[in-house]
Amino acid sequence: GTCPSVGITGYLLGGGSGDVTPSTGWGSDDVLELRAVIWNGTNAEHITANKEENTDFFWASLGGGGGLGVITDIKTAIV
Repeated sequence: GTCPSVGITGYLLGGGSGDVTPSTGWGSDDVLELRAVIWNGTNAEHITANKEENTDFFWASLGGGGGLGVITDIKTAIV
């Protein structure tokens, strides 16, 4: 990204655009899996989200805005 105040989590979950996007692609394209803590209405629940498990949460987290849960871990591809 090009904003110095955005960390790696914000970059990846905010879509991941910047000056090098045309040559390297979006940062969110390299996210393989997320781990998060979400509130299910009565308890905090730890979940894993990827393209096969909790897919709605996974895709909503990649550029869909905040407030879905607390991201505790991000697994990315090595580029």
